[in-house]
Amino acid sequence: MSFDGVRIGLTGATYDDSVRASDPGDLAFHPTVTTLNDQAEALRREGADFVVAVAHVTREQGYQIFCGRAVDLLLTGHTHDLFIECSGRTAMVESSYDAHYVTAIDLVIDISEESGRRRARWWPQFRVIDTAMVTPDPKVAAVVAKFEEELNEQLDAPIGATAIELDSRAATVRTREAVIGNLIADAMRWSAQTEVAVINAGAIRSDKIYPAGTTITRREVLAGLPFGNRPVTIRVDGSALKAAIENGLSQLPASNSRFPQVAGLKIEADPSRPADSRVLSIKVDDTPLDANKTYSVATIDFMTRGGDDYTSFREAKPVLPPADSPTIAYEVIDYIKSIGTIRTAVDGRIVLS
Repeated sequence: MSFDGVRIGLTGATYDDSVRASDPGDLAFHPTVTTLNDQAEALRREGADFVVAVAHVTREQGYQIFCGRAVDLLLTGHTHDLFIECSGRTAMVESSYDAHYVTAIDLVIDISEESGRRRARWWPQFRVIDTAMVTPDPKVAAVVAKFEEELNEQLDAPIGATAIELDSRAATVRTREAVIGNLIADAMRWSAQTEVAVINAGAIRSDKIYPAGTTITRREVLAGLPFGNRPVTIRVDGSALKAAIENGLSQLPASNSRFPQVAGLKIEADPSRPADSRVLSIKVDDTPLDANKTYSVATIDFMTRGGDDYTSFREAKPVLPPADSPTIAYEVIDYIKSIGTIRTAVDGRIVLS
């Protein structure tokens, strides 16, 4: 595309968590980074003066692209930060999440000819807009209000209540056994009728406390499980299940999205030990885990693709295709409807010494 004589190249990429870098210490080898850089270089060969990339990548990958300079402007996501980096030659921007902020970027680009070659000089002006301070357009607001009224009737319908406090804050669900994690894992196991359920804490969002006595609605569940993940039943041997739990505990004491929330398991672990050797014992219900036995496990499609480094789940064949399942949020909604009142507790599923 061209604007005022400036030829703009547009490319993009998304992070595939099921594909690992050839050398984890050198993210330049990750396919997402190399593919995007190759696309940018192809646009340059086709005559692009300025290359913009829209990419859902990790911060580390974003910096690798930023430092490689194949792209002039990188508009990125994944970490949910409000973040701007500009070196004078390359810029990288992330605008938080859920449109809390919008970063408008005004670009001044001058094109000149030097020694028979086109040269682009540019400078950005960043305008961070806090959308909470924006006055809505009245006509658009009226249309939105009509649809919201219809939607709210469904979202705000009560599905149950909680007799105990539910804490979905990241600092809680990403570091230890949590009531809300137990609730979700119980719902997965109940729906799939499996021996075990495992979900990564990063799938649980909303980041709030629901006091005891709170009425639970569809809206609350959908806000807490916003990604549209689908429940998947797999069969894995005990060694693969143990490897998955080791991975989930590998980043402690740091808060991390891979931390496992589980049902059907009793895990004892020591986070002071080296990663991959932290698990002291695992029981399935009350029976010690058998490394050679096959277990039925309810999890989510993200994890069966190797998301959050759950690579031991990646080779397991789903019992049913993920596309045949509803989203995990609706499994939890059905479970809460079935029990009426949430009385789940922290009951020693994950004990950290």
